[in-house]
Amino acid sequence: MTQIAKIKIVVNTVDKNAFMLILAASEVQGRGFTRSARQNVHYRTDQKINPDVEQKIQDALANRGDD
Repeated sequence: MTQIAKIKIVVNTVDKNAFMLILAASEVQGRGFTRSARQNVHYRTDQKINPDVEQKIQDALANRGDD
């Protein structure tokens, strides 16, 4: 399953009415991002997911398999 397919499942599981836009980006600015070319992944680890929501996401991903 592609990363885009997984994120679509996660977003749909958390909020069925969510608006999602996926684009290729050549520049990103904001908190948590640096100019270093050596750092490719930036995410916040201080935000906790509600355990019930996390379980729903895990179940949704497991039910979709590698289609």
